[in-house]
Amino acid sequence: MIDTAHIAIAPSLRSFTFSAATLARLSESCAYPLSGEKVLFGIRAGKLVDAQYGRWLPEVTLIENELDGESLRCLLGIWNRVTGEIALFPASTIPHRRWQEKQIASPDKQIANCLGSGAYHYIVGAHEPSHRPFEEGAFRLSRSQPVLAWRFYQPDHQYRLSRGVATLSVVNDHIHSAQSELRPDGISFSSAGCQVIEGDHRPPAMPTGWYQQFRIYAGQSAMPSPLEIGLSFRYLLTHVRHLEAIAQGDCSLRLLQGSVGMPVRQLQEALMQLDFLEEADIDKGIFNGATAKALYHYQKENGLRADGIATERDLKKLGIKPLY
Repeated sequence: MIDTAHIAIAPSLRSFTFSAATLARLSESCAYPLSGEKVLFGIRAGKLVDAQYGRWLPEVTLIENELDGESLRCLLGIWNRVTGEIALFPASTIPHRRWQEKQIASPDKQIANCLGSGAYHYIVGAHEPSHRPFEEGAFRLSRSQPVLAWRFYQPDHQYRLSRGVATLSVVNDHIHSAQSELRPDGISFSSAGCQVIEGDHRPPAMPTGWYQQFRIYAGQSAMPSPLEIGLSFRYLLTHVRHLEAIAQGDCSLRLLQGSVGMPVRQLQEALMQLDFLEEADIDKGIFNGATAKALYHYQKENGLRADGIATERDLKKLGIKPLY
């Protein structure tokens, strides 16, 4: 999986405890800046074991799930940083296999993608599907800068790194309803790369299902309101195996999309010196899509694991000794 190549542990298929403290350690080890009372997060291939969806809880038990491109086998959640509680919902963070097949059939087009792990900026707005009314109240990925998104041009519902192609582009990877009951496209969930939550939204009716509960827990009203457009959220996307590694005590530094700070600036300076990165494409100290793409090419040309994520091993090879 594109999200797991940087993680030392293999799939254990054992359950582990996950809590807000796990997210705090993830944010610290990845140098993610946090803001706001509530932070959204996605857990790729995560399965809830012993708790109910849509409830504020101090901790839960998770286990790794097998992705199939057909079922909702991921989790989306909300972290209340004031109370220290989390709430989880059935979701998908990968494109449905039907959209993946469309991408394979038209490799020259940008149809289906898989957003990589990182910290992203989302704002409340409209999901704009073709041939259907706009779904207000969704969470839109900011288009202010392109991100590193993975595309696959051969069937692979596990989205393995070796088969992925890293592309730098502006993607419309919103958080919206999976349309899991209405099934407007005749498939189990509607996503070409978006983060989707079980439930439906067919305007002018209000959203339903777990998606509706997710929106309300995030602070929106039951019926989408124009007054909520532009509300800002941090979204942390990770893989269940990384969370398991953290639960086992691994807090190794990793720099990826959304990381900030001096180590990021040192990484960018090193990549610029080696002609992999242009200064005009970055704000120094902020790990953006251009930084991820430059790192990906550096890793690929130097026989390293090419995923656009800088581990301590990558930094050492670049002659960087992080300050923390």
